Amino acid sequence: MNKTERAVQQLRELGLNNLESQVYAFLLQHPPMTAYRVGKLLGRANANVYRAIESLARRGAVLVEDGDNRVCRAVPVEEFLEHLKSSFLRSTSGAADALLALERPVFDERVYRLESVPALFDRARNMLNSAETIVIIDAFPRSLEALKENVGAAARRGIQVLVKAYAPFDVDGADVVMGSDPRATFSAWHGEQVNLVVDGRELLVALLDAELTRADQAIWTRSLYLACSLHAGLAAERTLVKLRTLAQKDPTLDQLKALIRGHQFLRDGGVPGYKELVARLASRSGDPS
Repeated sequence: MNKTERAVQQLRELGLNNLESQVYAFLLQHPPMTAYRVGKLLGRANANVYRAIESLARRGAVLVEDGDNRVCRAVPVEEFLEHLKSSFLRSTSGAADALLALERPVFDERVYRLESVPALFDRARNMLNSAETIVIIDAFPRSLEALKENVGAAARRGIQVLVKAYAPFDVDGADVVMGSDPRATFSAWHGEQVNLVVDGRELLVALLDAELTRADQAIWTRSLYLACSLHAGLAAERTLVKLRTLAQKDPTLDQLKALIRGHQFLRDGGVPGYKELVARLASRSGDPS
């Protein structure tokens, strides 16, 4: 793929159609000329090229001479891209207003597959940003680093943030434990993993390639039961990691008791999703307690 072909491909990803992308890339490399001349040199039908240039002019990518000749020239790249950015922001703002007016809360405990890695991390960030009480995250270094800003923001908001890391990870306000023998863990998994549960209400688990470009397996759900189960499992694993570390130092009985007392069980009342799950089950059984 040559430079022009790469440029055309990138322009198509920005929303231009194939001919619009070809015309803009062509004009960038040539002096101003008429649409007729562009069509001849590209070997494309003139009527189609005229329409492409009209569209590019509306998009802010091409300037057309005010006169009979209608000579066309490409807008400089940085100016065009800046225009695209501002147009996109205006469009998304308008779309948000229109779509939010339609959106209604839906109780949905289905399990959904996540195919896009960028979308997966966006969802994880949204989960962290919406946390109300407690977050547990067990993630490999690159994945955890990608979420570090949001993990820190949650901790600064007073959310209880419990992290199991596999490399040094320093975030003020977060309770971080190091997974035992990270090297053996990495060699076994050959990739990255993210296990995140927020408030015992929703979870995201993902197994990714080492470059964070492909999701081998990834799911998200708001199933209270599954979220509470993952919360309990990750909490127990963190306590076991602490116990294993403590055991290497010939701990006293008081130290062991303190560690057990510090373990948070679901029934201790600090997990909103567990309270909601218990209340739902009670309502089904007719038990008001």
